[in-house]
Amino acid sequence: KEIISVLLNDGVSSQTGNRILQKSTVDEMLRNQIPQFPDFGRQGITAAKKHLTNDLPDLSPNPGKPQGWGLSFMLAGSSPTGRSETTASWGGLANLFWWADRENGVGGMIATQILPFADMKVIGLLIQLEALVYADKKA
Repeated sequence: KEIISVLLNDGVSSQTGNRILQKSTVDEMLRNQIPQFPDFGRQGITAAKKHLTNDLPDLSPNPGKPQGWGLSFMLAGSSPTGRSETTASWGGLANLFWWADRENGVGGMIATQILPFADMKVIGLLIQLEALVYADKKA
């Protein structure tokens, strides 16, 4: 939660008000480091251990849109849920997913202990959560 908050607040902790990162560092973290590879995640990943992960035909939550890579997370562009073009996101093996959208000032996380990775029920829950967050932001 603190990491998402720091990204949204240009490097300042929302809990303490202390600067953890320079704004220029956050800007660089969220800059696409590989603009020459807009479809890098389209190759997908075939599961080597089916008990740990499902096959992933596309890494992006936005099939058909260009992707980018910041410093340690995906930049997947806008989505029907409301994400802006500059939204950072990533996931973890036990179906943990997070996003930080500086442009809209929102972010969130779903953390489970469910295997295999890319569980469609959890991904569906993530989409619902995002849609609710953005709908509330607009209200």
